[in-house]
Amino acid sequence: MNRYTHGGNLYKASRESGGAAFLDFSANINPLGLSATVLAALQKSLADVVHYPDPDAAALRGALVSRYGMPVNSLVLGNGAAELFYLLCLVRRPGHVFVCPPAFSEYERSALAAGAEVHFVPLLKENYAVDWAALQAAVTDDSLVFLGHPNNPTGNLLDLTELETFLTQVADRNCQVVVDESFLDFIDLDGRHSCFSWIKRYPHLTSIRSLTKIFAIPGLRLGFGVMAPELAASLERAKDQWNVNVLAQTAGTAALIDTEYLRQTQAAVPRWRQQLLDGLACYPAISVTPSVVNFLLLDMKNTGKDAPWWRQAFYDRRILVRDCSNYVALSPGHIRIAVRTETENSQFLNALQGIMEGLS
Repeated sequence: MNRYTHGGNLYKASRESGGAAFLDFSANINPLGLSATVLAALQKSLADVVHYPDPDAAALRGALVSRYGMPVNSLVLGNGAAELFYLLCLVRRPGHVFVCPPAFSEYERSALAAGAEVHFVPLLKENYAVDWAALQAAVTDDSLVFLGHPNNPTGNLLDLTELETFLTQVADRNCQVVVDESFLDFIDLDGRHSCFSWIKRYPHLTSIRSLTKIFAIPGLRLGFGVMAPELAASLERAKDQWNVNVLAQTAGTAALIDTEYLRQTQAAVPRWRQQLLDGLACYPAISVTPSVVNFLLLDMKNTGKDAPWWRQAFYDRRILVRDCSNYVALSPGHIRIAVRTETENSQFLNALQGIMEGLS
């Protein structure tokens, strides 16, 4: 089970180090932090925790429909996007699940939890694009396919023209195609990159999105899925009716109307990502995968040290990075870092400089 680890475990790091504070570059959360609008809404609603959550989540559903424009009967709310991966596998019970690694580990884990056989169709090594021909040839009847858009940990988008061709090719194979758009809000304010509007044309398509990354509320766990109404109804019957708690509903409702926060995010993240890229460019031994979102995949193998060594080296300087050596289809030298604020990025780059000088 070592493969199923995640970044962001500040609690463990603090326990291990006697309560020391860490900079967290291991979790891909909005560097702007909690918006003032969301914080005010949460403070106002704290007393509401004495009541059960609204099982209909009416206010949150209304905010989602207003923001993204999906039909309300196609919408399913989740305790984070990950819960919806599990629900889809448990409800659909596919015999086979196809994953294109390197990819988010919960795709594989949710498939195994439902008793499915997992098949890997690796991304193309030269650019981490989906090998559409290989995937189309591999997909069987009674199956489910997970695709990241943008992909985690590589940070690249799907080719939507290729995706649409693939959806047409597998339409008669009883194949559910799940597109994970958990990081898409970092670049897409007008929906031009999203698959939401395709659901009516392709009922075997499901789109999942997280609200915890973009709105910096991972501790509240909130996500949603858009899918064919019949599948949405099946998931609703299978899940806990109170799976989204009072504070998560409040935070999501407030966040979705805070469009200024989204604009600030989409302006700041590229600038701070470029700051990291400029700093990393000083070290030819470090290979950086191009990314459109708030994290970068680094291959450190040419430094002569592997990912666990680099994780420990940064840990010793009170910085957490994601050791990606446990990802299928990545080398022992890969780590992933989040894009943080200008000040935090500078601290990371200063730590990297110190480590590299020690290696020379």
